[in-house]
Amino acid sequence: PRDLKDFEKQVLDSIKPVIVCFAADWSTPSMKANGMLERLDEASGEDVVIARVDVSKIPEAAAHYDLFMLPTTILFVEGIALEIAHGLQSFDKLEELLTQAREEHQG
Repeated sequence: PRDLKDFEKQVLDSIKPVIVCFAADWSTPSMKANGMLERLDEASGEDVVIARVDVSKIPEAAAHYDLFMLPTTILFVEGIALEIAHGLQSFDKLEELLTQAREEHQG
């Protein structure tokens, strides 16, 4: 998402589950998360959306979720934040979020 309106459209209004990584280019852990997000995006297929929000460009989105650590990854289903993972996560944890997203979408 490029701005708050785009975030609302792509994440909050999505009919598919969305895994969002709130990050910043100046954050070393955020930069480390980028490669894992790319791998997760490849594994997600068409049923789950993977997105990255640059908190420097969309601070309103970050402020709304009271982020205190970057990166923070949030699973959204029908616009609701169901799972929040603060800090740099392992790829296994991201895969767990992906599995949970698929289960929520099918349920």
